[in-house]
Amino acid sequence: MMIRLATICNFLFVIQYCSYSQIIVFEKDFKEHIFSDLHYLEDLEENFHIESLLKETSIEWRKATQDFKISKDVNSYWVKFSIHNNNSTNINALFDFKNWSFVDLFHIKESEVKNHYKTGHLRPFSERTFPFANYNFIDIALRPKDTLQFYAKLDPAFNNMIRPNDLSFKISDQKSVLEVKNRSNKFSYLFLGVYLIMLLYNLFIWISTKDKSYRFYLLSLLIYTIMILDTSGLLLSLFPNFKGLPELIKHFHTIQPHLITIAVLLFIHDFLRLKDRYPLWSKILRWDIIALVLMMIIIHINFDLGANLIVFNTLPFIIIVFTVAYKSFKDKFPGALYLLIGHIFWFIGAIGAMLGQVHPQIKEIEFFPNHSIFLGSGLEMVMFSLALANTINYLRKENEENQEKIILQLKENAELQDKVNQELEIKVADRTREIFNQKEEISEQKKDLENEKERSDGLLLNILPHDVANELKHTGKATPKFHEMVTILFVDITKFSNMVKNTKPKNLVEDLDHIFSAFDEIVVKHKLEKIKTIGDAYMCVSGLTDEVENHALNAVLAADEMIKFMIEWRKTKNTNNHDELNLRAGIHSGAVTAGVVGKIKFQFDIWGDAVNLASRMESSSKTSLINISESTYNLIKDEFECEHRGKFPVKNMGEVDMYFVKERILKN
Repeated sequence: MMIRLATICNFLFVIQYCSYSQIIVFEKDFKEHIFSDLHYLEDLEENFHIESLLKETSIEWRKATQDFKISKDVNSYWVKFSIHNNNSTNINALFDFKNWSFVDLFHIKESEVKNHYKTGHLRPFSERTFPFANYNFIDIALRPKDTLQFYAKLDPAFNNMIRPNDLSFKISDQKSVLEVKNRSNKFSYLFLGVYLIMLLYNLFIWISTKDKSYRFYLLSLLIYTIMILDTSGLLLSLFPNFKGLPELIKHFHTIQPHLITIAVLLFIHDFLRLKDRYPLWSKILRWDIIALVLMMIIIHINFDLGANLIVFNTLPFIIIVFTVAYKSFKDKFPGALYLLIGHIFWFIGAIGAMLGQVHPQIKEIEFFPNHSIFLGSGLEMVMFSLALANTINYLRKENEENQEKIILQLKENAELQDKVNQELEIKVADRTREIFNQKEEISEQKKDLENEKERSDGLLLNILPHDVANELKHTGKATPKFHEMVTILFVDITKFSNMVKNTKPKNLVEDLDHIFSAFDEIVVKHKLEKIKTIGDAYMCVSGLTDEVENHALNAVLAADEMIKFMIEWRKTKNTNNHDELNLRAGIHSGAVTAGVVGKIKFQFDIWGDAVNLASRMESSSKTSLINISESTYNLIKDEFECEHRGKFPVKNMGEVDMYFVKERILKN
């Protein structure tokens, strides 16, 4: 009889409250319910208030249909509903108003507001009723057979990525929901710890090495770290009283895809040295970055248009990174394989995140929508770190090998110097005895010793640059140095092989000595450093010392003077062997490593891609002309008129822009 009476009471209760609003009845096995069958009001201009709604009985509430969508023209929505605990135990219910900017939930009792609850992702953390991570939760406790009536004011925002589609919201058992969310947050904290460790570790390496590739890698790590702090809710919980933080996070949401894409592109551009190795892809990458910056501006003017454009820019980003990484891997560039694998990890993580948003079964797995992209990105950052470390190890090994060679050379030089010193000591002793016996010869012997020292110093300066020679004299060693920007000049005598066939060896050597001696004077005049001669070719470099300014201009002036000298010298020769002799010059500006090499006869030399490209400039030049690369052109274009020759293929370097130097620009 009591059971039947309870059933009748419940039935009457449901009839009563259904006439008032929608009602949810919590049964024994209650876990979760999505509340979508709602009555609502559209508040176009914030005209309604809870007091007026409670007093006004003539307001017509609409019922939401299945195809109902949130309108951009409505500032706020009002909904009303009731919940009933049909159990004999207490229930802690958790309301989830996901994606709403501001939520005001009013508990109504006897036509008055008993409690006012607040949440929303744009509401300051300290003002939320149930602040938990980055979720819009409100907790409600229901006693057995308790019935609660609610009004809710829901404010959307259409100027950011987080926005609701309809009026539905979720009511769940608090304990089960928090268990899942806490487990999800543990993953976020794990990723956050990994990113912070990588950030601090690579920051230390960057400070130690000054490698500019680390700048944008650290920027990428910093952006990912802020993203995890945001998605985990730690950023809000760390600064709960910072009222403007939710609005800042909203703006960060809108541009974070652009920021991380730009950071990764800049890192790849620096790490793979695209400007020197693949100039065309370097330009494409820079245009893609400009497009991303424009999208960041557009998204603040028209959010929907800007958000759609970033989707279309994802494909060029993927193509650029995969292409340059694969080309570099084929060219055996150090670390390119790690770069390629890292981007594959990111791509898989991005696919997982997209599936987690659209696939209904995968969406239920908490890990995929929240953590798939961070797992892929984290593995990507690890691979990028390994790529940087591999490059450093490669350069360190190369430097160690060069250092060992230099040490061996220095040991041999030291032994030779000891032998010379012993001989000098013997000579000094002999001459001292002679001086003792013949005082009149003292001054002459001193002069001889000073002349020997001058000849020794002069011989050393003929072999090595002044700074390197001084370092060898004072420390006994020469340290290899990296120069970020110098200009290399190659000149070559054309038709020289014909002259060799028809000229006596003695005359041939005399002619070459005369030409190269003149070149030596020109090099000194324009503050260049002679490196070496190779047959009938002459190599020199400008900009190895800090005191040299306009190194590219000096190199062009030197090349021009060499060509003019060759033309005038040929006129003085009246033999057929010299009629076709001309000079061909090539110049490129770039980074080189300079040092001393050789075991028996040590020699100062420079290495790097810039040397090879300068040699290609010379071989691609024409008689009595100066052929320069694009990097040199950019340094002298205000001083010389140049003729663009177009793009020419260069082995291992792709297509390279070349220019012929014309006349000097006259300035007032």
